[in-house]
Amino acid sequence: TFLFILLHFFCSACWAQRHITLPSQAKTTLLEHIIPEANTKHINFSELKENNSHLPSVESIYQTKDHIIWIATVDEGLIEYNGSSFIHYRNTRNDSFSIASNRVNAVYEEDPLTLWVSTITAICKFDRQTKRFSPLLLEGKLVGGDGFLKLPNGKTLCATNEGLCIINKKENNLTAYLNQRIKNIKGAYYLNESIQGLGSLIYDDDHHIWSNIKTENMEGLASFDLFNYEWTFYPQNESNSPASKVLTDKPELMTTYAICADPDGERIWAGGFATGLRCLYKSTGLWKKFIFETKKYPEFLNAINTISTKNSTEIWIGTYTGMVLFNTTTFKTLSFLDAKNAFSNAPPITVNHLYPDHMGNLWIGSDLGIFRLHELNNRFANEKMLSGGDFNITTISHLNIGNFFIANAVKGKEGETNNEVIKYSGTDPKIKYTNPAKDYSWVYPIQKIEFTKNGKLVAFSGNGIMLADTVSKKFKPLPITLLTTNNKIENYLCDFSSVVKWNDSVYYGCRRTTAELGFIEINLNSQIAKQYKLGPLVNSYQPISNSIHFLYKDIYNRLWCCSDDRGLSIFYPTSQLFEHYFTIPDERNSLPSNLIRSVYQSGDSIFWIATNAGLCKSNAVPGTKAKFDLVIPDVECNFIFEDGK
Repeated sequence: TFLFILLHFFCSACWAQRHITLPSQAKTTLLEHIIPEANTKHINFSELKENNSHLPSVESIYQTKDHIIWIATVDEGLIEYNGSSFIHYRNTRNDSFSIASNRVNAVYEEDPLTLWVSTITAICKFDRQTKRFSPLLLEGKLVGGDGFLKLPNGKTLCATNEGLCIINKKENNLTAYLNQRIKNIKGAYYLNESIQGLGSLIYDDDHHIWSNIKTENMEGLASFDLFNYEWTFYPQNESNSPASKVLTDKPELMTTYAICADPDGERIWAGGFATGLRCLYKSTGLWKKFIFETKKYPEFLNAINTISTKNSTEIWIGTYTGMVLFNTTTFKTLSFLDAKNAFSNAPPITVNHLYPDHMGNLWIGSDLGIFRLHELNNRFANEKMLSGGDFNITTISHLNIGNFFIANAVKGKEGETNNEVIKYSGTDPKIKYTNPAKDYSWVYPIQKIEFTKNGKLVAFSGNGIMLADTVSKKFKPLPITLLTTNNKIENYLCDFSSVVKWNDSVYYGCRRTTAELGFIEINLNSQIAKQYKLGPLVNSYQPISNSIHFLYKDIYNRLWCCSDDRGLSIFYPTSQLFEHYFTIPDERNSLPSNLIRSVYQSGDSIFWIATNAGLCKSNAVPGTKAKFDLVIPDVECNFIFEDGK
């Protein structure tokens, strides 16, 4: 591992020497500021992982109004993250409804059912209901693109390699602005230059759009006038350009990958490969240049990929070697966060995109995956959302990021229990569904809330499995067909303290029910149930016990079935096979007891098994026989939890 890190850093440094050259002070007329290195500040970041693995290299991040996070990757397509699970959208050969390319640049929400997705080969419309992508054509051809922008008049624009285009929503195609000539700030036009690429888009109060433009011979910051459809280019050496109306010289190039506007709109901040941070004063057209001074990786720190506004005086800057927090008033670096102190003990992390979401999180897309920062993440927020009443919270669940559903067992006037489910999205809580006592002879508290594939809410209680009706705002019994027995499904309903949601199905143990036979799988969409129970002889097609009280899904897509009398079984849903483990006298690597309380898989993929005779651990890799090592003997262990440290 140490050798790999050395080689990685050596290769990265060589790449930088070949492709990145710090601008010479003799070539620029900018007012240059050298920013000294700030004290490194440690901030708690959390990494977003899938199955305990890093996510692919990230190009950009976007959050839709329903709080879903959309991750545009460099070469792995588009990823949808709802706060607990991931959906991948990749280009598939011979599938005309798949995404146009796996190199995705940007995402934008047009309405709740429509996303615009730009890739390196095409601009696509994504129908969230059908999960289909359709390319938008410009004069009958595909064009690659980058950022999107919604104008005050409702038009949606996109940056393409053919210039600035309007998205025609009804026709599902693109229209380019005519001419799009390029001039300098003195009004002189550049000859034989046409747009070959645009970056992200920013709109200001003067009806101008700002972007990085690329032509045959030029690259840098420019503004687009929506009245005359012309670009104004802001090169670094504008003072050396002739004042004629037609320019033939080539201005200094500035490869700009990041732009950001001040809240008051007076300045535009820009950065790119080894340029340091640049600031354009719009009223004068003058630039300021800021070079960050650091002992470690100076060429990487001044290679800027992304800029994001934190507040009225501070901006986050993502570079080739981490992040910089910069004060735009005092021109001081407040903190420098590199890979070693902020993310992981690894070579420099390349920050490709910074995105502040609706919930106060800063999402960091990098070459090592995706991270999340919330500066108040070490505090409890005292919402006081349920104060001043009779509340008995029995369970909390979430549909997606920021949308919480809370089950509350309310006592009635005569002592009866009335269930209600409250939706909380960061504002005032709202009662969405009720389960009144008058509909039942006895109402049990809701123990679990889950959601179907299409977002319908399902509640589990001793009264059964109930589906929330959006019209009456009440819970109605979910009709279940039990395939494997003549008994009624009601015989298998009571204790839902351990429910596992997996794709479209839920699994729960039948201990403490009338049946007490194994565990049940229910498909919430088809409403068909299947029972898994022990027969006369133990074999690999059935669980080890009929008294299953705890279920756990691991990262290998297996289900751990814990019993209170015969050990545990590991279930493979794909093959419908079980592995059985139990106590073997004088066997060192067997379970210490057959009463298994719970199972937990930690971040390093180790399994921890709580029994009434001690805590043990196992690597339990699929395809091998699990061995159990006793860590804490002679203690009754009930529950295991990892705090992240």
